[in-house]
Amino acid sequence: MMDNIRQFIQNVDLGSRLHDEHESFENSENFRTQCLEGFEKLLFLKDKYAGQSAIVMGLGPSLLEIEKEKYVNHVKIVCNDFHRVPGFFDEQFKPDFWCAANNYETLKEPFELCIKSDIGCFVTIPKKTEFEQFLKLSEGKQDQVFPWIWEHKVFQAMLAQKYNVKLVYSHCNTVTNHMVAFALWLGCNTIEITGFDMSYRKAMKETGMTHAGFNYDSVSDDSSKLGNNAFDDAAERNQIVNDLKYLCTLAHHSNVSVINHSHEANGLPEVLS
Repeated sequence: MMDNIRQFIQNVDLGSRLHDEHESFENSENFRTQCLEGFEKLLFLKDKYAGQSAIVMGLGPSLLEIEKEKYVNHVKIVCNDFHRVPGFFDEQFKPDFWCAANNYETLKEPFELCIKSDIGCFVTIPKKTEFEQFLKLSEGKQDQVFPWIWEHKVFQAMLAQKYNVKLVYSHCNTVTNHMVAFALWLGCNTIEITGFDMSYRKAMKETGMTHAGFNYDSVSDDSSKLGNNAFDDAAERNQIVNDLKYLCTLAHHSNVSVINHSHEANGLPEVLS
C-alpha cells in the first residue's frame, strides 16, 4: 500500500529549492537514503502503540496546569523547546517522542538533547540542504530519528494512506497538529492535548510569558510581534483549525478520542472527536 510513497522518495528530484535556499547538498544520495530509512522506520512505528493513550504537549502556559502523575504511563509527545519549561520534564516524566518542523538553528539544541536522552525524534526541516546538515548531528544514533521530507508532504501522504483517504493535511503552521497526526500514526486510542493555547498575545497578557514558564525573546521584547504569528493571524489560525478538523475526522472514524485540555485557553471544544 505504501509502495508508491517509497518509489516517490527513491525518485524525487532533490534539486528543487525553497525560499532563499541556495546551498548545495554535500551528498544528495546519502540524504535520499536517510529519508528512505526514515520512511521504513515510520512504517515500523505504525500502530505500534495501539490501545495506548497519548498526551500531546504544546508549549502554551496551559501545559503547566496538568497533573503529571496522571500521565506517567501515556505515550508522551513533546515539541520544539520542551527543555526550556522549568522543572517540568525529568526522568520521572521523560518524553517518548519529540516532534519538530522548523529550521536548523531553532531545532539544533533540543535535537541534540533528545539524541543524548534517547528520545525518539519525528522531525523535518523545509530546506533540504539545511535538513542534511541537521541529520549529520544524529550520526551513530540514527535508529531513534524518523526524518521525512517536508516539501512534498511525505508523512501527510503516509497518514492519508493509512486511513484510506485521498486528501492530506497541510504543511502545517503549528507543530501541535503534527504531534496529533503522529499520535494517530502510532495507533493511540486516546489523544489528550495540552499546552495548545493558540495565542501568544493572550498568554502574555494573562501570564506575562509567551510560553509555559519561559519567553521567546524575539516575541516578548517587541509587543508588535505578538500578532505576527500563526496563532494570532486570522487566516493562519483558520488553517490550524482546518488541519485539526481533518485529523479529528480521521480519529472519529477510528473511534479515537481527542481531548482538548487547553479548551479554556484556545476556545475550541473540550472533546474534539
